[in-house]
Amino acid sequence: MELKHLDQLTPVETIADDDVVVGIFNSDINVAKVEDIAEASGNILIAGNKVATPESVAQAIVNAEDARQYGVCINHATGSPTLERIGAAVGLKAEVATGDSTPVNDFDYIYPYSEMRKCTLADDGTVTAYEGEPTYKEDGSIGQVMVEIPKFYIRRFVDVATNKEYIYICKKKLEGYVLPECFKDRDGNENDYVYIAAYMAYDDNDEENPRAWSIADKKLADLPSYKHADYYETIGNRAGHNEDEESEDLYLHPWHNLDVHEMCMLQMLFMVEFATTDSESIFGGMYDDYGADARSIDATSVSQSTNTLTSVESLSEEDDIKQGDLVEIALALDYDITPEEGAVREEYEEEGVTHFWWTIRRKVVSVVDTEDTRTITFDGVPVALDADSTVALLGYFTGCTNEIKASSGNLWADEDELHNVPFVWRGLENFFSCVYTWVSGILISKYADGGTYRVTSDLNLYGNASAILDYADSGQKPHATDYTAEMTFDKDNPLLMVPVKGGATEADGYCDKFTLATSTTAVKAYRFGGTAVSQGGLFAAYAITSNAYNARCRLAYHHY
Repeated sequence: MELKHLDQLTPVETIADDDVVVGIFNSDINVAKVEDIAEASGNILIAGNKVATPESVAQAIVNAEDARQYGVCINHATGSPTLERIGAAVGLKAEVATGDSTPVNDFDYIYPYSEMRKCTLADDGTVTAYEGEPTYKEDGSIGQVMVEIPKFYIRRFVDVATNKEYIYICKKKLEGYVLPECFKDRDGNENDYVYIAAYMAYDDNDEENPRAWSIADKKLADLPSYKHADYYETIGNRAGHNEDEESEDLYLHPWHNLDVHEMCMLQMLFMVEFATTDSESIFGGMYDDYGADARSIDATSVSQSTNTLTSVESLSEEDDIKQGDLVEIALALDYDITPEEGAVREEYEEEGVTHFWWTIRRKVVSVVDTEDTRTITFDGVPVALDADSTVALLGYFTGCTNEIKASSGNLWADEDELHNVPFVWRGLENFFSCVYTWVSGILISKYADGGTYRVTSDLNLYGNASAILDYADSGQKPHATDYTAEMTFDKDNPLLMVPVKGGATEADGYCDKFTLATSTTAVKAYRFGGTAVSQGGLFAAYAITSNAYNARCRLAYHHY
């Protein structure tokens, strides 16, 4: 008898595990209750009316859990971005936090989401610490800050008759399921994990050996943009190139820029979790360095004991600081503090005397406006302020969402600025809706060649548009500049999911725009995300001549 999921069982049904028949008489059995249930006569029976051992019941439950299929159905006939939950996902909830709120997200307890976690990764791919461990730190001293994603399988198919698309994920490789390419090495062996950078790449600007980093506490202005052919210098140095003078393969490096296989895998994980193709309805997204242009507010009165700062300057939109914002505050001159995260000490010399001041980071807990004053109160240990103290809205910096305790969330939410909010999705900070990000492993051939998507999983070819003939031709063509209604589907390559049909709007289809450069003579590279509402969601994409534009990059790693 085929093993059934626990939620499919009724009090009179049984499940089979080899020759042992286990009857489940309680509908709410789970692994945590196995011992209690095994001790309760009549609840779990095997042949001969004997009580089953906790181990046998636990294994049956684990087997059932591993075979659960969580899915969504996309109705292309209606174009609705709201997807139908199917399989074991029926009835599940997936909410995101605002600030330090605690939302309900059933996927926090479902594989692979439950095992996606931040860690630090050494250059050789060794995990040096996981978030929460005493040695974990995000300054780069013990490795790159990455998100570890465990191996799982995907089934994707289309019912042509109804024009409905189905996407399932499962821990086990059931019939019809495919392992994403990013979980394979060059010989086809399966990797248990793939690692995606928690933060966009920072370049240390070392003249002799520039290296790309995924580390916290770097401002958006410090995160470089690269030409398509240029960003592999710093990524290559991250991996040391693995050069071998006696081999033609000089470049078998596992570090690379986020590729199309990883991007599509993450897009499908997102859809199954949130049951939508409207990514910006979940995370408004950040479209510029919010707060970077705000001028400082000078204090006219301060209170050390309550951490308040009052200004009588005229209130302008540039001074728009709200409760929940992160701010930089200049402390009283020559007032010393114990160094803390985000604090910066500056000094100057005057008449032979060295003076200094600290700038600290704090969270605004209240803002009180009167007709001509604004009083700002911030959190933390009370500090000394003076009339020269200033407060300024802090622009985006990597790691600013670490205070969000939920698995996913927005730093704060405001209806007037819905699309200017840093967010984190399962450890991936500002994964979309922030800047353009290069996608490796995919190129678009010239119109003269048919203008088709060409893809590869060969890391040695990444970043090299001249190697396009070594990329496999998918036979799928991008649509002209428009909002995407459908993505590619090929039963022989079901996990490739890139724009193929336009005609949608911001409110239907995938709710994001695909832009295709008009050149007919140049190979086009692929980037996603963007800096505007119409070009910033998870499914937004831009096909452009490879070295005519810049984009940022996000590191990734898997054994190759």
